Amino acid sequence: MALFDHLAMAVDFSEPSRVALKAAFRLARLGGARKLTVMHSVQEVVLPVGDQPVVKKRLEALRDRIHSSATKQLQAMIDEMGAPEGVTVDCAIVEGAPTRVIPEEAARMGVTLLAVGTHARKGVRRWLKGSVAEAIVRGTTIPVIVMPTGDDGVTPDEEISALLNVVIAVDLHQEAGEIVRVAMDGLRELKERKPVVTLMTCEDLSDVPIVGEDSEGQEAIDEIRDAMADGANAALSVLASANAGDGSIEIRQRIERGEPEERIHAVADELEASLIVVGTHGRHNAPFIELGSTTANVLRTSNVSVLVIPSHPEHRA
Repeated sequence: MALFDHLAMAVDFSEPSRVALKAAFRLARLGGARKLTVMHSVQEVVLPVGDQPVVKKRLEALRDRIHSSATKQLQAMIDEMGAPEGVTVDCAIVEGAPTRVIPEEAARMGVTLLAVGTHARKGVRRWLKGSVAEAIVRGTTIPVIVMPTGDDGVTPDEEISALLNVVIAVDLHQEAGEIVRVAMDGLRELKERKPVVTLMTCEDLSDVPIVGEDSEGQEAIDEIRDAMADGANAALSVLASANAGDGSIEIRQRIERGEPEERIHAVADELEASLIVVGTHGRHNAPFIELGSTTANVLRTSNVSVLVIPSHPEHRA
């Protein structure tokens, strides 16, 4: 199933989610989405156990009012922005904590790409853990695009409209091919124009032995680094060739040295990329995806949208 076939957007009626919904509409148009579902979670109304008809009736009426009010607000947002032409747009109200029920319901509905907005913050507050967006990414089994809506002065809608450069960052583990394949297949679906893709990886020097500080030791380290760079280039070339497709998207390669998160952002800034793609360290037996430190930190600190793709096929709808 195509990446943009059924797009879902989680909103909470905040300004960041309104800004992100506009971007989701743009993405649905560009990706040729068949369906777009706007999702919102409300507090769960727990019905009483046992024979309490009066209480049960009142609680059911309360649930109906909550659902009706949320549906009206969702529809008002959709009407205000104007639904994308040719895309079926509907609303979905779910009960419970959004970090749990939104991923579960999205998977149940057969959503192929889940979108969430997050208000990016500069400085130390950006490192605070536990954001709703990050928790949704951790709990999902399908690709998620996280859209920061603050700080840099550029809305995600504007970024998607000017989608000229995309950075796909991989660490060349065994699932890298699946991550690149899903991303490239999705990018080829985009209408109007195709972005230039930079396929990048960072050399991991943590396993390089310490051989001393003399000239011979430095020469040995340089040889190891050169060998690692050659191996990384060869691996990226294999990935690029395997995902060349019809040739409509130019794929470039980039080898970086240093902290992965810092280098990913540096390359994205240098290329003025509007989208960063990262993967997860999924496990075959895990019910949800494992982010890994690099992916989690990129999510927390990025000023542009980040597409997170689960590593294993069973982690996608």
